[in-house]
Amino acid sequence: MNTTTYESPWLVARLVAHADETQKLLMLELTAADLPGTEEEPSVQLALVLDRSGSMSGQKLAITREAASRLIRSLRPVDQVGVVIYDDTVEVLSPPAPPSEYLADVVARIQSGGSTNLYGGWVRGAKMLKPGGHVVLLSDGLANVGRYTDADTLSHHAGISYRRYKITTTTIGVGQDYDERLMSGMARAGGGAHYFARSVDDIMRAFSSQRWAAANRALSQLIVRVGTESHLIGDMLAGEKQNIVIPIEELPEQVTLYFTVLSNGEEVRLTIPAPDQFGVSDEVTAHYLVWQARDLLDRAGEVHNHADAAELAEPMRVLLLQMTNHPLADEPLLANLRSILSTSYQQLQQLAAFFDPHAASYARKRSYATARFIEHPVYDNVSDMDADYDTVQHLVQHLTTDDRIGRYRVNPSAFAIMPAQEWIRWQMAPVEVYDHYVVVLTPHWRDGFRHGEVEKRIGRRVRPVPLSVTAEQVEELIRQANP
Repeated sequence: MNTTTYESPWLVARLVAHADETQKLLMLELTAADLPGTEEEPSVQLALVLDRSGSMSGQKLAITREAASRLIRSLRPVDQVGVVIYDDTVEVLSPPAPPSEYLADVVARIQSGGSTNLYGGWVRGAKMLKPGGHVVLLSDGLANVGRYTDADTLSHHAGISYRRYKITTTTIGVGQDYDERLMSGMARAGGGAHYFARSVDDIMRAFSSQRWAAANRALSQLIVRVGTESHLIGDMLAGEKQNIVIPIEELPEQVTLYFTVLSNGEEVRLTIPAPDQFGVSDEVTAHYLVWQARDLLDRAGEVHNHADAAELAEPMRVLLLQMTNHPLADEPLLANLRSILSTSYQQLQQLAAFFDPHAASYARKRSYATARFIEHPVYDNVSDMDADYDTVQHLVQHLTTDDRIGRYRVNPSAFAIMPAQEWIRWQMAPVEVYDHYVVVLTPHWRDGFRHGEVEKRIGRRVRPVPLSVTAEQVEELIRQANP
């Protein structure tokens, strides 16, 4: 058999081996458990590190204040949130503490200042957290003062914080002028997400998405070991599915997974039998094209002149041709990704013919954000101003829809917590009910602010399953349980 499946309390792994005349591949489809268990979940630990330099003045800072204040108000009393603001100096508005209206009001009054000591702000935020904490770093500019200002060094330190102390870093780059290599690099090395916020609405959406993500991290520092090679995958959210494709020379006897369970700090090692033979799998080769696209988009983030653009345009053209000729070319995965990659290819062609620094800056930011999206499709990190936004959402819907939806039924005991009509109004189908939280299906599974409002209403944590459903499907599930 070229496929094996392994189930554990923390995740389900499906391994598929593929071989043809040009390549040998091993795909791991990993699905994190929807729930960490029936015990009470640990509190969320957040450090909000906010740029208040002079360039943030006006609407950008206003919406940042509003989004950060709303995030603070959405947290539970057992959660911990700290706030750091920085320009050329660094100021701690609050060390990690339970969320309060006072802190939300203080954040709402932040004023703009001088230069950008990004490292100083970030490191102060990271050091105030315990293992398992999460830094959300926002900036609209360059790191132009402070101990470290270059992208490689800052990414290196974010990586140390993640690997050694289990502190993740998510970055939100605002507008057209931030250093995309620095912000994307810190997020990738730091195990977090990267958001390209082209508009003020994107800032609000990024904070809402991070409120959801911080509350739903299940596994930390997932490492896949195949033979003598190790691959750091990073964190997985509850219910998240990832497909990882690894080129191999020969089939290993086993694959080993290492990770930390965030609900209790347990360090787990799983040994999974590998398939005992190769087969031919269009699914595996399609997902390998996806990973190749991610690598090319990362390279597109390094385009700084017309020669760079011309050099990268050719391998991107070849990859697009491979996608077009693939047996699954018209299926949602490759069809949507081909559309996204076509936009990048056109941008490269234009930059190769006439290099416009402003257009190149936008193309780099878009490329980095899209590459991070391919790594973790559950994050809502592509701007709604992007021409491919609808295509990205279609791709997310495909990647987060599977036969698990059919197994869910609404738990009628949830109607004692909140009436059926209210669940319908909030577009949430309560499928599992526990003492401390409720598991829901909802079209708005990445909207952390919405979850926070419902949590205050029902007095329990809301745990959305990261599966794409429609409002109509949610209502039908509720009506089946409450005719």
